[in-house]
Amino acid sequence: MVIPKSTYESPGGDSVDTQFQAFFPPNFYIIHGLSHYGMTAGLGVYAPFGIGGRKWPADGLTRYSSIESTLGTVTINPTLAVKLRPDLSVAAGFDYMLAQNDTDTAVDQSALGAADARTKIKTHGDGWGYNLGLFYRPNSAWSAGLAYRSGISVDQKGTLDMNNIAAAAQPLFGGSSFQTAVSGKVDFPEMADIGIAYRPTERWVIDVDAEWTGWSSFQRAQLDLATEVPAAGLTDISVPQDWHDTWGYKIGADFKVSDHLSLRAGYAYFNTAVPAATLTASDPDADQHNVSVGLGWREGRWTIDGYYNLGIFRNRRVTNAILSGRYETYVQYFGTSVGYNF
Repeated sequence: MVIPKSTYESPGGDSVDTQFQAFFPPNFYIIHGLSHYGMTAGLGVYAPFGIGGRKWPADGLTRYSSIESTLGTVTINPTLAVKLRPDLSVAAGFDYMLAQNDTDTAVDQSALGAADARTKIKTHGDGWGYNLGLFYRPNSAWSAGLAYRSGISVDQKGTLDMNNIAAAAQPLFGGSSFQTAVSGKVDFPEMADIGIAYRPTERWVIDVDAEWTGWSSFQRAQLDLATEVPAAGLTDISVPQDWHDTWGYKIGADFKVSDHLSLRAGYAYFNTAVPAATLTASDPDADQHNVSVGLGWREGRWTIDGYYNLGIFRNRRVTNAILSGRYETYVQYFGTSVGYNF
């Protein structure tokens, strides 16, 4: 469960908070060893870029930047691993990703003597990618892994709906509401990860990771409208993003208290991909610190694992043409999983 919370403060000192939301990214994995061939087959269903967003008050300070924005991704990922020798394995697989993006913003109609209009955009699509992995374990104390996931280009289609159009503009739109089909493309980033684990005793595992994400694939958000209204300024949408690549650094430990119970803790730091010039209320990203604790319980063929993670984002003050001000954000993550060894 992912629970985000953000606060926006205007340059004049007024502030507004996001409304409560909880998101539930899916998580399912199954593996099967093909011992006769030295292979292991696996299938994962998960959310590589999460499911979440922000919901601000409809009449709040952020309404012309964002009222609500939700991005959801789900990937189906079959993979095959091969043990080349006792200490070395390689793996490869492909990714089929489904993506959905919903946005809701207000349109200022005060110049026409009317209340705000609302524009809602809903798009969805799918795309294909691949992944590669390598695992090396020279002895019982040390192991290392490399993983790479390709970028995935998702062609999206959907609709744009505008409601509460001012009376003075209704002749241009054909009424108080307007709808058109839209299409676009989202280039989700490639990712690479390296991790090293050390087992000083049978009870302890200590792991450090470095993760690179190619967010520079997000250079411009483009949306093509099937029906444009140029006289009202409603044409194809092209918004610069200019995101840049990021690094994340992680460290974690697992302590086996008994044959049944393991205790875990970790820390991770991620730098932001979003420059100040293109930061919006829909995704008030910033450099972030993450602190987590967890535990695992094993009973016979069953395992139960759980964790809590707190993501603390640095307070960020931006001055841009979208919405200048100060953002404060934190995200809580609660997770549990149940496993069974057939």
